[in-house]
Parts: sequence; C-alpha cells; structure tokens
Amino acid sequence: MSMIKNSVLCLTVGASALMSGCLGYVNIPPQKGDIAVHNPNMVTVRHVLAEALNQMVQAYPFEGRFAVLLPEDTTSDTYEQVVPKVSKKAVWPGNPERDEIPVLEVKRIRIRGQDAQVDIVRPLHGDQKDVSQVVTATLKWHPLQGWVTQRLRAWELSTDDAMRFTLEDLP
Repeated sequence: MSMIKNSVLCLTVGASALMSGCLGYVNIPPQKGDIAVHNPNMVTVRHVLAEALNQMVQAYPFEGRFAVLLPEDTTSDTYEQVVPKVSKKAVWPGNPERDEIPVLEVKRIRIRGQDAQVDIVRPLHGDQKDVSQVVTATLKWHPLQGWVTQRLRAWELSTDDAMRFTLEDLP
C-alpha cells in the first residue's frame, strides 16, 4: 500500500512541476554569451507578460486606448493571447489604431526559475511620445496562483539610465 502512495505522490509532484510553467533561465533580449532561452512565444513568457502588463496598467492607468509592443520575434498568436489579458483598452501592432495612441513597450524579460522581472516603458504624459518612464515588474510563481506581481518599481531616471541600472541589478 505504501508503494502505491509513494507512486501517486511522485506522479503528483512530477505533474505539478511540469504544469508549473517554470523555465530555468530566460533572457529577452539575449545577453552576450548567455545560455538562456530567448523565445518570447513560450507559454511561461506569455503568462509573465500578461500578469506584469496587467498589473502595471492597473497601477498606472490610461484614459483611453493604448498599444502594447512586445519583444522582437513575438508572433501574432502571442499578441492574441497576451494583449486581451492586459486590458480591454489594449490593442496590438496588428491593429490599425495603434499609430495615434500611447504605446507600452516591453524592453526586457528575465525569468530565473520561479522569479521574473519585466521592464516596461510607458509614456508619462499621454501624447508626448518622447517622455517615458521604465517600470520594472517583479513577479513570483506560486503553485496555486501562477505568476503574481509582487512589486512595481517606477524608475525616476531617463529610460536609457533605468535600463542600464536594471541590467546591473541582475545576478
């Protein structure tokens, strides 16, 4: 009987690990010399993006529609799955309305096991496209909840300086 319980326990733990969606090491965009995964279309990356962007929009809402620009090599399938989870006001580059509205741009994604960070550039003053701010979302994966945003950090630096600092913060 205990052998059956042990087998069921092992299968349950194994299935949980497979279903967790955790990836060992993701860098988007790639960093020089890394051995990480760089695919923005993976299921785990999609979940991380949707959660981070949704929480950022809740913390820093837009008055009207806005576009979401995901990393290079993102497929239309990924846009179709991520953007609707961000906000009802969000559109993606395939949408012709994008040219006249503010744009949220995902600049960097880092996943380290059950921890993740996403750097998002947002416009500060609506239509002023040259004034922007980097917001870093820090997420953690929980077995019963999935990816959860733990913190949003709005940088008080230029976008270039903030991106340089967030890169230096990483292990």
